[in-house]
Amino acid sequence: MEVWQIARDLEIAFQRQLDLFSGISSPWLVSIVHYLQKVQGLFLANLAEAAIINVDMAKYPSLEALLISENAEWNKMVEKLPPLKTTEDLVILWSIYAAFDKLEQFYRQAALNSPHPLTRAYFQSLSENKTLFRRRIDGFLRSLYNDVWGKIGFAPFVLGRE
Repeated sequence: MEVWQIARDLEIAFQRQLDLFSGISSPWLVSIVHYLQKVQGLFLANLAEAAIINVDMAKYPSLEALLISENAEWNKMVEKLPPLKTTEDLVILWSIYAAFDKLEQFYRQAALNSPHPLTRAYFQSLSENKTLFRRRIDGFLRSLYNDVWGKIGFAPFVLGRE
């Protein structure tokens, strides 16, 4: 049961960070942060529902609907990426990327250490969801790196390292 509480606490802390970023982001980054806040709220609700389920009696809630409904919104939002406005936005995106990366690792470890097969599958699904969102932020960051590269004339960061 402890793993569920830690997962909840981590997700709430991430939600609070997104709330903070929403208040300090430039106008062009706010739409990305609001999107992530919305997804995070849905994710928290799903996790809260799963935490109270007796896996021997019922299934965990599906995360598929969350992803399908959010794909179109994400695609529309990043269709026309604006150039980087402030380096502060770049640092905010680094923070979001790092949070997704650590949450992904947590859920992967929770899956590996869960005794029940359905619980393992659910935590693995959570890990894969965090991977998807981490990759989305990574793609956005790489586009911004290209903007910086164009401005300064050299690669600002080591490329190809994860």
